[in-house]
Amino acid sequence: MTPQHKTKTHNQTPSTTHDHGFAWIIVLGVIAGLIIPMTGLLAGSQNSDGVLPALISTQKLTWYFWGQDRLLSFIPAIASPIADIEWNLRVQIFLRASLAFLAPAGLLYFFNQSPRFIAFTITLANFLIAITFGSQALFNLYVENNPFGTSLVLLALSLATLRQGSTRTRWILASLLIGFFAYATNFALLAISFPVIIIALLTGTLPRKQLLVFFTINVLCVILAYEHSKHFGFGKTPFNQLSISRRAVLAGYLSVAENVSWIVLLMLGLFAAVFGWLARAVHFVPALLVMATSVALVGILSCSTWTQINDHHIRYYITFVISFISATSYLFSTSIYPFLRSRTLDIPFCLALLFVEIATRLHGISHDYAQLIDTPWRNRSRAVAEAAVANRAQLIVGGFWDVWPAVFDGLALSRSSDIYGAAPRADVLASRIQRLAQDEHGIRVICFHTTITACEDDALIGLHVKASVVPDSAKRITVEDRQMLLATMSLPSPAAAKPLAPLKADQARSALSMSGDPTFTSDAGTLSIPVELSNLGTVEFTSEGAHPIYLGVQLLSADGKVERKDFVRARIPNIPAGTQALVNISVPITEINDHSMLILPMQEDVAWFDKFGVKGLTIGPFHTCSNDDHPWICDASGHALRASM
Repeated sequence: MTPQHKTKTHNQTPSTTHDHGFAWIIVLGVIAGLIIPMTGLLAGSQNSDGVLPALISTQKLTWYFWGQDRLLSFIPAIASPIADIEWNLRVQIFLRASLAFLAPAGLLYFFNQSPRFIAFTITLANFLIAITFGSQALFNLYVENNPFGTSLVLLALSLATLRQGSTRTRWILASLLIGFFAYATNFALLAISFPVIIIALLTGTLPRKQLLVFFTINVLCVILAYEHSKHFGFGKTPFNQLSISRRAVLAGYLSVAENVSWIVLLMLGLFAAVFGWLARAVHFVPALLVMATSVALVGILSCSTWTQINDHHIRYYITFVISFISATSYLFSTSIYPFLRSRTLDIPFCLALLFVEIATRLHGISHDYAQLIDTPWRNRSRAVAEAAVANRAQLIVGGFWDVWPAVFDGLALSRSSDIYGAAPRADVLASRIQRLAQDEHGIRVICFHTTITACEDDALIGLHVKASVVPDSAKRITVEDRQMLLATMSLPSPAAAKPLAPLKADQARSALSMSGDPTFTSDAGTLSIPVELSNLGTVEFTSEGAHPIYLGVQLLSADGKVERKDFVRARIPNIPAGTQALVNISVPITEINDHSMLILPMQEDVAWFDKFGVKGLTIGPFHTCSNDDHPWICDASGHALRASM
């Protein structure tokens, strides 16, 4: 005989429950926010993406993250009253971890509105996340600068606010405001929020009139967030561009499989379905629909051009995995929670789950729990910061991953706000840095390169303005066994840069060819690659101003897969339509052993030109070798490269 599902449920509005459930949600979030960032797996793991929000918060708070139009500076704004750069970052990491822990609430509130039930299920969901997520996925969820938790918690708050009075204007407007923050913080939230709202509408998990009002509010929120980002954002994310293929879909599922124990996840989903059926879960069918939809959405999102540009990174799929696990946890809770709640064991059970998660999967409390910067950059960034402070350098020039941790450490050491970076994302500060250079008749810089040309190139790439090293001001210094350059750099007076509009396919037409063989400079440890870039489009190519164009180098593994998408970027001279120019690309040799490289034009915050049909130039593989008893670089045939003149 088929069991009939109960009509009685744990659903209660926040105003009618007296079980202190909401307080427990806050307490659990605070505990998670304090402890998770100090665990052995996640302590001291901040990279450039992680520290940049602290710089945004203390150096120049903008509506959106520097150089982007889809990530509202919600957490940096909350932390902005904290001037101390280290404590600012610690508070932001606490908020990231706390909100990420509470993220399942964004889905669970559609199934059950009892705060105590939600607190229990949130903890269970995080336990399942811990046992199924790989270390990279856990890092991206809990402590990396990602908006999953923030947007999902805001979605739940928006719905809860509306339920306080769905016919009253003030509650509707409050719900609209909170929803706007949710979508402006994470525009991709709509990929899961709208399917869940539609499932809730079709199955009646909440009063349909409320859900219709909430659906309308969400449509308005998406429109407002999109228009706001167009006016106050920096880039132009191609949200609506698709490239549908079986290969793209498989790549998306493969990314999830590489970062999540998908067999365990599917087994948990199967067991949860059995538990939910036996427990006669009220919203059994909606939960199954959310689980199935979450799986399908991985493949659908994989057809987005933006996801493909970013190599189907796991961060683009974590929201779907959270929604799958949230629905799974709901089904488990329908059978476990009533038993524990009747014996007031639900909260002790939550604390026990959290303890087990932290002690086992997150490797307990780290002995380096106070560290912030990840180990690949920690010692070097500190040493560069000390060199910058000792030499009164106010600008650190180099690549994205090297510069920002060093700037962070420099600010922490000097307790000053006058140390800046010249790396990708720095152009938002270009005018301030230019004025500083004018006031001081040039600005003192420390550079992660040993040649003047490389330093000037990176300064241009970072600031989007032409920079020149003052003659006879440069000298080499040694920092952590690495040769660097200390110099004075001049910058032009601040002026409004004319932006280069995002190119279309006919404007981006171009061709690449080698203009000679690569050469090796042993002293600098660099490979020089001469490339001729022909502009076959209809507009001038330039590396200056907004949306600049560069020659980008992607690092390929032995089997031809992209290992590092943004390996190196080289500035180009102004190339009018119908002309060509020689570009010398300088590549560090530290990572190229047994690797090939793909060279392609790219436009900052827009696209790599292979999306426009431009054929890239593949060179290599290269290998380390010996040449007259000197360490050298050889080509694929084993021949030593010619030395640079």
